[in-house]
Amino acid sequence: MSAVTQSANSLRQDRLLLDEDQKSYIIAATNGGIGFRTAAVAGPKNATAITRQFQLDGTACTSFDGKPLSYQWTITPGSPGAAILGGDTATPTVQFSIARGAYTFQLTVTDSTGKTAVDLVTINFFGI
Repeated sequence: MSAVTQSANSLRQDRLLLDEDQKSYIIAATNGGIGFRTAAVAGPKNATAITRQFQLDGTACTSFDGKPLSYQWTITPGSPGAAILGGDTATPTVQFSIARGAYTFQLTVTDSTGKTAVDLVTINFFGI
């Protein structure tokens, strides 16, 4: 086999590898694998509550691979005391103490690979 033929075969092989890489990239981009990340979205933002129970919402959270997330809601230090019912779900219910004021809750989501994302939401409680 001549050097020119070997060089042409090598170029063809490189071209095939490049084509396969491009196909893999397109598939990953189509399936959300590129430029997409796990995101925590806690809500509703800056809401006001007048009743002692209020529902938080983490349903807008996304995982980079589209697989289910695990949820963990906590109350941040410095906030008045509150009970979080269903704190490991996307939509827990909060039961405020009798103290009026701003309650800040932290949502941490974890995806199937163990990556986490965090967001905060503040609820102003003016009830009785």
